[in-house]
Amino acid sequence: MNNTEENKPKKEPPKKTILEIVLMPIVVALLGSAATIAITTYQLQTSKGIADAQRASAERIAQSDRQLKALELFSRMIVSDKETEKEMAVRLLTAVDAELARQLTASIEANPKFSLNIKKEAQAVAAKVPRGYAFAVVGSFRTFQEAERFAERIQKSVPYPPEIYLAENDYYAVSLGGYLERQEAAQRVRFAKEKGIAGDAYVWSSTIWGDNLRK
Repeated sequence: MNNTEENKPKKEPPKKTILEIVLMPIVVALLGSAATIAITTYQLQTSKGIADAQRASAERIAQSDRQLKALELFSRMIVSDKETEKEMAVRLLTAVDAELARQLTASIEANPKFSLNIKKEAQAVAAKVPRGYAFAVVGSFRTFQEAERFAERIQKSVPYPPEIYLAENDYYAVSLGGYLERQEAAQRVRFAKEKGIAGDAYVWSSTIWGDNLRK
């Protein structure tokens, strides 16, 4: 055997970047959740229920699509040689999953390769990210119309604007605010019980309830 070839250093496979490690599982999860939403929509029994769920599911799928596009642009622009493109990449993180945004902004702040300006931009974005995934649920309804009627009825009795989210079971949850710290959500649940607004109010945590549908 040729000694020269034997002593040649073997090429190591390229190491994964922080972007690949952090982004890929989220991208896969977003695609998977979008597919699941589309399937469960058609499992409802009534035509009205299907129409309501389709509308909310379409919004959730659209939100997933927006996140995927934002992540794609971020991964391309953050490695650019242009400072302005890196700034734009960091700002795009306001459109993605809150936990992922926190991870990526923290990675940018800790990376010495990024300028002070980019790190400040990351700090500003991190400050805008929702701090929790807790909801103060005061009602759960099969249709959006039922949830909206309940929200309208209680809105004058509570100091928090009632919001509506599509839950994992395809019911519409009326919540006294969303994406809260658990302690804050528990406080609002206690308020709802003490004031007789909802004796069965409870705290629920979720990362996939999407946007408030009550606009």
